[in-house]
Amino acid sequence: MAFVITSLPQFRDAEADGRIATRGYMNWFQDAATGHFHQFGKGNDVIIDAYGLGWLATRYNLVIESRADFSGPVESKVWIESQKSPVRLVQYLIITQGGELRAKGAMEMCIANVAEGKVARLSEIDFPTNLAEHLGIETPRLQRIRFTAEGADHAYTYHVRYSDIDNNLHMNNLHYVDLALNAFNTEFHMAHPTRSFEIEYIAQCHEGDAVEVFKREAEPGVWEVTGMNGDELCTRVRLTVD
Repeated sequence: MAFVITSLPQFRDAEADGRIATRGYMNWFQDAATGHFHQFGKGNDVIIDAYGLGWLATRYNLVIESRADFSGPVESKVWIESQKSPVRLVQYLIITQGGELRAKGAMEMCIANVAEGKVARLSEIDFPTNLAEHLGIETPRLQRIRFTAEGADHAYTYHVRYSDIDNNLHMNNLHYVDLALNAFNTEFHMAHPTRSFEIEYIAQCHEGDAVEVFKREAEPGVWEVTGMNGDELCTRVRLTVD
């Protein structure tokens, strides 16, 4: 069962050149994913209250085909292709504007006990088992990205504050997107637009944590960004840029 949400581009979603790319597309992906689960009563706020369990994003892969503008609405379509795993789901995404493909992506999610931080089975929230649908659309696949901060350059330090926290009481997964993008300045982003953005969540950050952000050019046009919370690796991101 695919779910479609229509959004009007807003300035809050735009990059420094006035066009919409990584941040805006990731926001729309999350909006569509949230709406999809609310269709059958399994939104994050609902399952936390009902079961004490919350959704956790474990990794994303976003591929940018072109940048959206403010000429008209965008459509974000999400769907699930397989429900074989008892603990994990992958939602796929395409974003279009005026019939033109803007972005496509994939997001892996699981549920966890909010108090204990332990992964739970989807059956514990009575998640529907008949949602898988094959649309015949080519989408990015998820793969593990393996690198550490060793040998990378320190970019900056970020202190997690109240506005970063969601109702799982840790930093909202979308704020890690900003964490990675902010490893580079405006001049870099304008000269080297992001073409793909892969992020993996490894450990949670909480209010008061100081996250050290590192970056390294792994090869021409491919950058690796890591976030360290003390001695613990909390996130890693691979960006492909022009």
